[in-house]
Amino acid sequence: MVTCKIIKGYNMKKKARSLAIGFIILSLGLLSCSDKRGPGEGADAAPRGIVSLDVAGVPIIDVDQADAGPEEDECCGIPCQCGPEYEHQLNCWKTQLFFCTPDGHPPGDDPALYQQQVILDVCDESGEPCTPDHPNDPSCQWQVISMGECENWLECDPTDSDTLVQEDVPCTDIDENGEEYSGVQDFLCQKGQILAGPCEPCGDEICDGIDNNCNGVIDEGQYPCESECGPGSAICIDGELMLCDAPLPSPEVCDGLDNDCDLEVDEELIQECSTACEQGVEFCIEGVWTGCTAQPPFPEECNGMDDDCNDLIDDGLDCACPPEMIGFLVPCMEDPLVCGQGFKSCECADPNCVTTQMTQCFAMCHWLPDPNEVCDPIGGTPVPEVCNNFDDDCDIDVDEDLVAQCYSGPEGTVNVGVCIPGNLMCVEGSWGNYADNLFVENMCLGEVTPLEEDLCTGQDDNCDGVIENFLEDTDILFIVDISGSMSSTINAVQTAMSMFSAHYADEEVVQWGLVVGPVQHTFQNERLQMVTNLVPFGQFLPALASIDDDSTGSEMLYDAVLLSIRNLVPPGVLLPMPALSWDNPGSISSDPTIQNWSINWREDVNHVVIIFSDEPGQSYLSPEVTQDILLEQANAAENLSIYTFSENSDQNGAWGWGPVSVGGSWDPLTVSPQVMFDNLMDIVEETACGGGPAE
Repeated sequence: MVTCKIIKGYNMKKKARSLAIGFIILSLGLLSCSDKRGPGEGADAAPRGIVSLDVAGVPIIDVDQADAGPEEDECCGIPCQCGPEYEHQLNCWKTQLFFCTPDGHPPGDDPALYQQQVILDVCDESGEPCTPDHPNDPSCQWQVISMGECENWLECDPTDSDTLVQEDVPCTDIDENGEEYSGVQDFLCQKGQILAGPCEPCGDEICDGIDNNCNGVIDEGQYPCESECGPGSAICIDGELMLCDAPLPSPEVCDGLDNDCDLEVDEELIQECSTACEQGVEFCIEGVWTGCTAQPPFPEECNGMDDDCNDLIDDGLDCACPPEMIGFLVPCMEDPLVCGQGFKSCECADPNCVTTQMTQCFAMCHWLPDPNEVCDPIGGTPVPEVCNNFDDDCDIDVDEDLVAQCYSGPEGTVNVGVCIPGNLMCVEGSWGNYADNLFVENMCLGEVTPLEEDLCTGQDDNCDGVIENFLEDTDILFIVDISGSMSSTINAVQTAMSMFSAHYADEEVVQWGLVVGPVQHTFQNERLQMVTNLVPFGQFLPALASIDDDSTGSEMLYDAVLLSIRNLVPPGVLLPMPALSWDNPGSISSDPTIQNWSINWREDVNHVVIIFSDEPGQSYLSPEVTQDILLEQANAAENLSIYTFSENSDQNGAWGWGPVSVGGSWDPLTVSPQVMFDNLMDIVEETACGGGPAE
């Protein structure tokens, strides 16, 4: 007699179901023994061999024999026999769990979440265990003895390994010191069970898109930030610091502060100043304007001069000359004098010379009819004008038309190669030039001094008398992200290329093209646009200067690269791409169209693509352009080098730009025109200056 211990044994095994589940789904048609007949019981008993189960590698749960034995005269709802059949049941009847589909399960419900108990007879008719290794032996096939109800047993889909079910659930735990702390934890689906992850303690909120302090709010509060001018605060949006209020550079003013944040205070600040006597300039020192070069007024003296600069000579003074001064000349520079320095003298005011008086100021020079003769203001003849703040040639103009050359480069380099001298002008007896409407002494304008080495311009840029570098035929295509967050970088590129134009001489050797995206074509349409195909530098530079970063949307730059280089791939090298189309032509397009998109690459020249983007590589073509497809096409293209500029976080990985730099290199984006210029010049050196595409 078989008792409930068989069922008890099954229930004990059910608790360890994760160790005993065989991933086999039995059809209800095969498991039709719902009347729970025992072996050989009745005319409708299922004969051996009607069930064929593939159980290779599936564990079988044995009935716990230690708990099985005749204790009660009941069979607990399963077919059983007492007496001689007990040993057969004990040795041959096995319980096993199978996936099943419950009756009337809701649409979309996964059958793998349900189980049923099946009791099998695994022995042949002689009572010896057998396996399905003998497919031609009908006595050696398992027989279904009983089937249980189809019940829910898994908490989640076992095929979804490590799937996040719920995240950031509040929790408490005990730390290593035995103290309770609060935190959050995630719940994952692992092998059909929902398991709790570790309780991560709450911390201080940081800008990372995570609720670090477990208060239910993400990235709240103010965060420290800084600019080149100092600290400030910002808010965090989507894990990034935004709206930093740190001070920004401003034009330098005389206040003792580093307004332009270049680590210098009040540098190169000069302004006009004046006294009652004349105009001059003064300098800013430690926030104070000092050192005015204008002559200050002096106390009036009996010298025939306007010492206090009030337009009166010897005013307020009794300047009658003593008799012993009669006949002596006193220097003067006052009306009616018109030609340089003059003189006056002491003379008798009456016939007996009882009183004396000073004469008017008079000039010893005079105007001569011959314009080729000049006068000496003291000796009586004009002389050539020199830089001394004096009317040497007596034409009523002071220091007029005086220009001198200047050069600050090394000795022996002036007028060699591109090096030329600059010019100085004379103003009020000093050599210099004006800067921002202020006169700066000894400031040389217009000079060209040597560079460290020759650029690829076909010119002697270092002024050593030897032209060392020549440009090779090269096609360069710029692909620029204008999705709304690249303004500073685009300005740096535009400025760098303007700097480049100052050194670049040959417009025919190197050709330049420009592709941008996305362009806001209409309210609901974005497009990839070819601003200009490959043209000389003089046409490219205005096209580059015309773009701005005022769009938003889809950065289809993977598509831009593929469309632009596919005509460089020789026929037959790669299998042709399927017909390309935009996956949403109502919102994504290109100008020109895909069918008409073709870069006019020249044959047998260096081909260069330079990409600028602060977003990962993306594709909106159908079929999608993946990084692997892009690399396959780029590696097969002729004489192609790809250089990329992107954020540090986008350098590597499946969507990064670093791996796309085939034959070229990757550099981080910069807002510094000088750094961008240096990087672009390096690219020109590597490609158009004899380097060619990297291997």
